[in-house]
Amino acid sequence: MKKLFFTLALASMAIPAWGQSPAWSPHDTEVLCGGGAPDIRIKMCTSLIQAGGESGLALVQVYYDRGVAYLQQGLYDQSIADFTKAIELNPHVMYTYIYRGIAYGKKGLYDQAIADYTKAIELHPDPNAYSGRGQAYNAQGFYDRAITDYSKAIALSPNNALAYNNRAWAYHEENQDTQGLSDAEMAVAMAPQNAHCFGTRGAIYEKLGQRDKAVADYRVALGLDPRDQIVKDGLERLGAGP
Repeated sequence: MKKLFFTLALASMAIPAWGQSPAWSPHDTEVLCGGGAPDIRIKMCTSLIQAGGESGLALVQVYYDRGVAYLQQGLYDQSIADFTKAIELNPHVMYTYIYRGIAYGKKGLYDQAIADYTKAIELHPDPNAYSGRGQAYNAQGFYDRAITDYSKAIALSPNNALAYNNRAWAYHEENQDTQGLSDAEMAVAMAPQNAHCFGTRGAIYEKLGQRDKAVADYRVALGLDPRDQIVKDGLERLGAGP
């Protein structure tokens, strides 16, 4: 099974206002560019850029905020362009590399994603950077490297359910399902409303030959996310139906 249950959900990462100039207050960021629906943020940030009144950290923040909004809209090329501009203006902001890494990963450009996550880690070890790089390694089939990075993410953030879930899946791909099951159980306990966590544990139970437990987990996952085709396929394989 090569399809992936893991995810680094954007919703799990707050959009940080990592630095403002005296002329760029948190209130302005929220109202004009950094807050609200993504399409509104894109419009407001674009207006600020076109007006040409921002400079220094304020301008970097505008490109960063618009890049995040583009990413949330699935406009990955535009997102990468904005993050690249923000990095050109200030190459010392960890989160810019993390979010550009996410955008590269969404496009399947895993080497570029790994490079960005690595740069982010060099600036400041962060569990999101390690998890993101782990996902890129996982997608390339480098499961041992993925496991190492997920372990570092967990060491930095012991309650990180997604890191446990992702490491469980990497163990599953490495045919180390006993270790994977332990991680999957941790993920489910920490995030009982996350369909991916039940899907991962279900896949491990299925591989271990524990059909009834696999069916039960797949059904919980499907109840949380009725569109999950991977879970539907698992139930079909087990003759259980959705």
